[in-house]
Formats: sequence, C-alpha cells, structure tokens
Amino acid sequence: IYQDLTPLFNLDMEGLYYRGLLDNSKELETQYQLKPTIYICAGVMVMNLELLRKDNAEEKMMKFIEEHKYIRSHDQTTLNYISQGKLDSIPPKYGLYTYYGEGSVKSFHRLFGPNYKKDSLEDLLEAHRNPIIPHFAFYKPWKLKPTIANLQSASSLESHRSIWWEYAKLTDYFEEI
Repeated sequence: IYQDLTPLFNLDMEGLYYRGLLDNSKELETQYQLKPTIYICAGVMVMNLELLRKDNAEEKMMKFIEEHKYIRSHDQTTLNYISQGKLDSIPPKYGLYTYYGEGSVKSFHRLFGPNYKKDSLEDLLEAHRNPIIPHFAFYKPWKLKPTIANLQSASSLESHRSIWWEYAKLTDYFEEI
C-alpha cells in the first residue's frame, strides 16, 4: 500500500453492501442468467458490515452456495450474485490489476467503460502508473517467471515486485517464501 487509505474508507456506503474494482461479469451472465448492472472483484473491497448483518447476507450467501454445487470464483461470484443493486465501484487506483500493461488497460477501458461510465481512460492509465494498492490478482511476486506471453506484464510488475520482496525480507517468513 503506497498511500493513505482514508479516502477509500470515506466512500459513501449508504445502501451498499460492497464497493470494489470493476470486473468481468461473464460468470453471472452465462452460468446464472443474471445480467448485473455492476460486477466487482473481491480482491480489494470496502464492506458495509452493518447492512450485511441487518439484511442477513450470510444466510443468503450460504443458500446460494448450497443451491449451486460448482461455483467458479467462489467468494466473488457469490457476493456479486446476492448483492445486485447493492454494489458500487472503487476508484481503480485502489486495486487495478498489476499484470496489466498499458495496452491491457486500454482494453479494460474498452470492455468496461461503456458499461459503467465511471472511469476515464486517463483515470485507468494513472491508476496503472501510480497505484495506491497494487493488486497481484494473477501473477504473484513470489512466482512470476516472465514468458513471452506475459513479458509486458512482467515489466509493469517489476517495480511492485521489488518492493514486495523488500518487505518480505523484513518478515520472519522470508526463508519460507
């Protein structure tokens, strides 16, 4: 985390269960025939625990899980399914995926921009260049081995990766990593 998170925690949560980074809703559309107005990633979220408890969201989640034997992206699919109408996004600087190169950021904007009309391409590029929370969604700093397929991603990850390793060295678990 590179900056103060106070603005993230000060986002309006009135009537919302969660706020998170926008993500691809194909799972809900294809498997559950639900076309969400907004779909978020479960990696970086702000939660309204008071409203979740008041509305018995845990029971709703458990019922959804019991009724669906196979759930891909378990937590994310479940929370998006039960939370329709009670979701909103966070600014991308709080969790844009670190594996995105600038070309991928532009593709992300083409995919999600027309649907959500929240973040400009400039917002997304700024989030990529100067994230507050780097989100290691797929390529983990401790596992990344650059290949031709992820070469662009590897270069965009390198600065976050080296900082991650600096902090890892300060822990009691460094030798295990």
